[in-house]
Amino acid sequence: MRSSRGKVALGFNRPDSPLGRATRDILATQTGPGSYNWFVAGHELPEDHWYYDEKEGGRILGNLCHWVDFLYLLVPASGRYPIEVFGVRPPTSECDFAVNYVFADGSMGSVTFSAKGHAFEGVKERFSAQRGDVILALDDFSSLFANVGARCIRRHSLFRDHGHENRICGSYLMLHDDLPGCTTEYVWETCELSLATRAAVEGRERVMVSGRLPAPMVQQGLGPNVAG
Repeated sequence: MRSSRGKVALGFNRPDSPLGRATRDILATQTGPGSYNWFVAGHELPEDHWYYDEKEGGRILGNLCHWVDFLYLLVPASGRYPIEVFGVRPPTSECDFAVNYVFADGSMGSVTFSAKGHAFEGVKERFSAQRGDVILALDDFSSLFANVGARCIRRHSLFRDHGHENRICGSYLMLHDDLPGCTTEYVWETCELSLATRAAVEGRERVMVSGRLPAPMVQQGLGPNVAG
């Protein structure tokens, strides 16, 4: 990325959805650490599904990464690192797990993922958050309710909008309207956090994430020297 004239766009669509943007904007009005929680009811999948294929990254890198990225973006860059990641998973299940994050500024995040059955409308997800005077609930990217002190904010969508259209159009405009692409810092950090999440869940252990590139990559000029 540093040596190329090309641009990079990642396919994390939820932050570009209308209610995803509203969620980030409302929480950004506050200061201090936040508490964030995702509950995701995913698809029950056959054992030979590509989500489980290690060549595709497995279910965490191929699926859970979307919610990990959203949590990462909610924490200000100055307060992210180091990040502690704790993962748990029942020994008898490959698709039920939970992961917790503790950020440097005291923010906490968690993602609980379950795939025990089939929901009629597919994947269902709920997000709850608290930061400063904000208490917020986002239901399946179709409704948003927030208390900001004594003020109430309500947003609704006629259908679930996970931001796919905005992400695709944004990638197109990035090329044709001379808009900036993703920074090397963002690409490295969000992907590193997803890799750490997989390690924490599969190892059922605590993983520390520094945000720093390995020394050989820095020396070769392959990315940023990100301070933790």
